Amino acid sequence: MQADRPEKQQSKTRLILIILLGVSIPIIFGLISLWFGKDTNWDLQNYHYYNGYAFLQNRMGFDIAPAQMQTYFNPILDVLFYFLARSFPSSVVGFIYGSFHGLNLSLIFLLFWILSKSIKNTNKYIFAICLVIISGTGPAFLSELGNTMNDNLTSVITLLVLVLFVISSVNLNNGRDKAGYIQVGIAGLLMGLNLGLKLSISGFVVCTAICLPILYRSFRSKVVSLGIYAVTGLIGFLASNGFWMWNLWVKFGNPFFPYYNNLFQSPYAAPSQFMDLRFLPATLSEYLTWPIVISTNSRRVCELLFSDLRFGLLYAVLIVWIVYFIFGLIRSAFGSSTYQNNQYLFDTRISNFLLAFVVSAFILWMIQFSIYRYLVTLELLVPICFLLLLDRIFQRKWVIPVIMFAAIVAGTSIYAPLNWGRTSWSDPYIQVDTSQFQPGDRAVVVMLGMSPISYVIPDFPKEFRFVRPQANLMATYKYGLFDEISAVIRNTKDPIYLLYDKNDPSVDLNKGLSGLKLTLVTDTCTTLTSSLPGELALCKAIKSDNISN
Repeated sequence: MQADRPEKQQSKTRLILIILLGVSIPIIFGLISLWFGKDTNWDLQNYHYYNGYAFLQNRMGFDIAPAQMQTYFNPILDVLFYFLARSFPSSVVGFIYGSFHGLNLSLIFLLFWILSKSIKNTNKYIFAICLVIISGTGPAFLSELGNTMNDNLTSVITLLVLVLFVISSVNLNNGRDKAGYIQVGIAGLLMGLNLGLKLSISGFVVCTAICLPILYRSFRSKVVSLGIYAVTGLIGFLASNGFWMWNLWVKFGNPFFPYYNNLFQSPYAAPSQFMDLRFLPATLSEYLTWPIVISTNSRRVCELLFSDLRFGLLYAVLIVWIVYFIFGLIRSAFGSSTYQNNQYLFDTRISNFLLAFVVSAFILWMIQFSIYRYLVTLELLVPICFLLLLDRIFQRKWVIPVIMFAAIVAGTSIYAPLNWGRTSWSDPYIQVDTSQFQPGDRAVVVMLGMSPISYVIPDFPKEFRFVRPQANLMATYKYGLFDEISAVIRNTKDPIYLLYDKNDPSVDLNKGLSGLKLTLVTDTCTTLTSSLPGELALCKAIKSDNISN
C-alpha cells in the first residue's frame, strides 16, 4: 500500500499539471490576440457584422444582397460576433475570440499526450510545449487569432472530433462498446454541426469518415461506428443549417444559394457554382508537388504574401518514409527483421489514423479549394505528423529532437506571418456616424462596387432599406435579384441614396445610375466616418425616367 502511494501522488501531480497547461494555453493566446489589435478583416466589414444584425432583425427580403453573395451564408456564428461586439468592449471581444481559438492548442497538447505513451514524462512535457509553440505559429492560425473569419473556430470542433475518435478507439478496442459508441455519436453530432456552420470543412467531414475504420480492430466496430457517425452527423448538420437551407429554398429555390446554382438553376442568380477557383493547381506537376509549391510561393494559395515551410518539410519527410517503408518491405521479404523490430514512441493505430486523415484531407482540399486559410486544422496537425513520421524512420530516437530542431531553424529562417487587417482597440467595436438621420427615417440606399461596406448598416435607422445591384453575386441586369432591386427603386416614395467606397475601382457611377434609371444629385455627397478604415461616400439620387437602360 505504501509503495502505491508515491505512484498515486505522481499521477495526481501529472493530472494537475496537464489541466493547468490546458487552461493556461487559451489564456495566453487570448492575451496575444489583445497584443495583435482589433480585427478589421475584409469579411468582417463585408458580412460577419451585418449578417448577425440582419438575422436578428429578420431583414432577409427587406435588404437585397447588401453583403454581396455572402449575405446568404449561414448567420449563426455571425450572430455570436454581433452580440458580443454590441454588448462588450472591443478588447473583451478580442480576448474571448483569442482564448477560444487557443483551445486548438490545448487539443493539440491532448492529442500528443494520448499518442506518446512510451515517452518519459519529463520529455513529454518538453515535446508537448514545443509542439504547442510550433503549431501556434502557423501563418493561417496566427493571422486569424482573435478574428472573425471562423476557420480557427471550426478547427477547434474538428480537433475535438479527432480527440473523441481516438478516445473511442481505446474504449472499443478494449471491450467498452457503450462508451466508445457514445463518443463516436457525440463526435458525429459535433462534426455535423460544424459542417452546417461552415461548408468549407466538407473535406474534413469526408476524410474523417474514410479514415475512421483505421482506429478500430473489429469489423463490427468499424461498420457500427461509421453508421453512427453518418446518422449523428446528418442530425448535427440539419440542426445547425437545416433552418437556413429551408429559408434559402423557399426564397430562391436553392438551399445552398448562391452556391451550386448551375444545378439548382435559381432565377435569382447566374447559373454558376460561385466557387473561388483562383488558387487551384494549374498542371499535373503542381498537383504532385503542391506542398512544396505553396511553401515557396504563398501567392498560389492566398491573396496575401506569407512564408512558411511546414507543409513542404512534411511532404519531404513523407516521401522519405514511403521509400523507407518500401525498402523495409523488400528487406523483410529477404529475411531481414530490422524493419519489423522498430519500436515506436507513438501509438501505431492512432498514428496511422492521423497521418491518413491529414494526407487525404490535404488532397481533397487541394482539389476543392486550395485556399490556404481553409487549411488551419491541418496546419495545426503538421508538427505532430512530422514527429510521427520521424518516429517511423529512425530507430535511434535521440535523432528525432535533433531533426525537429533543425526543421524549426529552417522554418523560422524564412517565416513571415499573414495579416488580414488590424487596428488599435477602441469602443464600440464598430461605430458609424449616422447622426444626420433620426430613428424612424426611411430611405432606400443603393450600394455600388465590390468593397466590404455593409458593416455600416446596423448604425442606420432600421427603416433604411439597402440594395446592392453590383457585386460578386453577378446580379446586375440579367437575374431576378436585379429585377427585385429595380422594383424597389421604381416603387419607393422614400429618399434614395448612393453608398460606395471612394477608393473602390470597381465603382462605375454612370453604369450603375443608368441601369437603375437614377441620376446623382450634385453637391449632396457627404463622407461617412467610422471606426474602421475606409472612405465612404453617401450621395442623394433621384429617379430619372428619361435615362435609358
